[in-house]
Formats: sequence, C-alpha cells, structure tokens
Amino acid sequence: MIKLSNGHILEYVTASGVLAYDGQGWPWESPLIWSGFIQPALFTNIIKTITVLPRSGNHRWRNPFYCVRILPGGVVNAVGMGNKGILWWYKNIGQQINRQNESLIASVHFESEPQRQTMATILNESDLVGVEVNARCPNIQLSPYWQCCEAIVRNCQEFKKELRHPLLLKLSVDDNVEQILPKLEGVVEAVSINSVRWKKIFPGQLSPLAHLGGGGVSGKITQPIVWPFIARIAQASSIPVIASAIWDFDDLAKVRSLGARAIGFGSVFMLHPCRPTTFVKKEMAVKK
Repeated sequence: MIKLSNGHILEYVTASGVLAYDGQGWPWESPLIWSGFIQPALFTNIIKTITVLPRSGNHRWRNPFYCVRILPGGVVNAVGMGNKGILWWYKNIGQQINRQNESLIASVHFESEPQRQTMATILNESDLVGVEVNARCPNIQLSPYWQCCEAIVRNCQEFKKELRHPLLLKLSVDDNVEQILPKLEGVVEAVSINSVRWKKIFPGQLSPLAHLGGGGVSGKITQPIVWPFIARIAQASSIPVIASAIWDFDDLAKVRSLGARAIGFGSVFMLHPCRPTTFVKKEMAVKK
C-alpha cells in the first residue's frame, strides 16, 4: 500500500476514467454498480483526465467503437482527452466532493504556466485525496510543454508548490524514469502508468485506429512491456508505483513481487468489469 502525505491509503486504484469524472461510473456501468458487481467504494478512483479549457476528443456517443477496438487480452483506444473543462467539472462534481464519503484523485493535463496555475487554484477548492498529472498521453499530440525529462521535472516541481494535495505522476513506458524520478523525490508521491503506444506493442503493424493516430494499448497484452517498466520504476527511486495491466487474480502477487505498492485496474473493467471488485473482495477476505 501507499500512504500519502495527507494520510490517505492507496491500495486498490481505478485507472483514469474507468469510473467517469466522479468515480461513480459511466451510465452503461450503472446496472453493475446497482447490483454490486462493481463497488466503487472499494477503490481510490482516478477521474477521467480534465484540462483547463473544454477539449474535443475522438469519442462518439452514437458510435462508441469509432475510437476503441477490442484485442485478444486487451484494448486499443484513441479516445483522446475530450472533456468539458475544469470549470464544468468543479461546478458539477468538484465542489461537492467529501473525502469522508468518497476517495477521488483528479487526473489533469495542462500545457502552459497560466493553465497550471488555474488548475491548481481550482483543484485546491476540492476535497480530493490527490491529483495525478497526465503528462504524456499516447492519445494526443505531445505538447512542447512536456517534451523532455527536464520539463516533466520542472513542471511537477512548480505544480507541487501551488497545490495543497498530494501529487501523482502518470508516465509512459517510453519515459526515462531513471532521469525523472530521482529528481522528484519529495515532490511526487506515487507513479501511475499510461497505456502503451500501438507502435511499441505492434511494430510494423497497422493499427485499426491508424486514422486517429494509432491509439494506446492496455490490458494483459501489454504485460511483457509494462511489468518490466514497473520494476524499473521501483528501482529508480523511492517513489512508489501503482501497478497496471492487471488481468487475473494471480497478477496481484506478481506485480507486487516486481515492486508495485498499489494495484491499479484499467481496461479489465471494459472486458471483464466484475473482476476488479471480485479480486479485491477475495484479497480482503484472505487478510481477515
């Protein structure tokens, strides 16, 4: 488990956007939540990434599979970072959060100093357990603001000065954690892992979402790449890592053996939505 500086314990975490912008789930997940097959209260829930200004993504409500494809043991998506902006989120969700009743982490992306400052000011008014910076999402064009390791370090250091919440950093397997993380000890309190660029998983193969840039792959299919990255993060610094690419119950023990300190559940919710709740309840029963 990971104990944040505000005392909150991270043990089981839902990846950004799995349970929407409020940790209570998307409309299509409602029947499973009502019936108890998905229990949001068992997890610390990371919201879908928000930006300062509203941003168009690739998702189409009338055609959900326009930007998503199912793979054997995983998913490729090019959803992008579409959202209605932080003011919409704060008005409808952020100002109503109560940490005693729900454990929410905001996932955010900003591309300038004014955006960063605006984000911190608004987030400081919400009763969050933490804030995750989604620096280099594979579903969007890389911003010059996050172009290099030095930029990631500098932006996180400045954001932390302005933010009253614990700061988490979401990195990709392409990032040089050996250069980044030692410089962020005492600034970043946990690291999460993004989806993997299509080209990294399937070099030389055309993505079914090539018209949207290729997309990011997640799920069991990424374990040969993501799990060694977990070990690299664990060895690079004392900043704890939240595991990803969890698919089967035995995976929980495997990622802990690699150095993961918390368990993250992502695209498994899409193909096997009941598994995360089942896995957590099974572990909790064993611990009693």
